[in-house]
Amino acid sequence: MIYNGENGIVQGISYSCYSSFGIQASLVYGNTSNTNEFTVDAIAPEIMNPDNAEELKSGLIVTFDTSHIQQNYLLGQGESDQESEGNEEKGTEYQ
Repeated sequence: MIYNGENGIVQGISYSCYSSFGIQASLVYGNTSNTNEFTVDAIAPEIMNPDNAEELKSGLIVTFDTSHIQQNYLLGQGESDQESEGNEEKGTEYQ
């Protein structure tokens, strides 16, 4: 996952992030029904906490809580299936 360190907006999601945590690339590309920006503090608020700045540089262990993504960002039930099927058919890596 790539995010902007100043405002926390997620700018990219890898396939491993999708396969491990279910975080869909459509959150980054603006393909959700909701227009809210997807920020890293939505799943791991510890990352943007200023008190953790020094630990973040040396390796901060955080917990990703993805349980509210579908509710807060109004993702459709079939979006993740369509994303993975589309990439398998094309033979390309998940972007």
